[in-house]
Amino acid sequence: ANVTVAVLNGTTVPGLAATIGDQIVGQGFQLGTVTNNFDQERAESVVLYAPGAEREGADVGRRLDISQPERIDAESQALAGDATVVVVAGADQNQ
Repeated sequence: ANVTVAVLNGTTVPGLAATIGDQIVGQGFQLGTVTNNFDQERAESVVLYAPGAEREGADVGRRLDISQPERIDAESQALAGDATVVVVAGADQNQ
């Protein structure tokens, strides 16, 4: 199944979401929205999944080496558009 993955930049590092977007495309996923997260002070990255997309969320998390996926919240889903999996980039991705 072709999973659409959105990337939200949870930091103030310019271009961090775009870099992760490149990784997502490289892993064969469909890249969705790439934009800034409301909260830009996240220390840790997180993978969020829409209802019914737990397996896809786990797959994306595993491939990007981001731990435990979480169910998406309404705020993140609004930013993510029609993506079923969302990666919120934290400061841990800027190493």
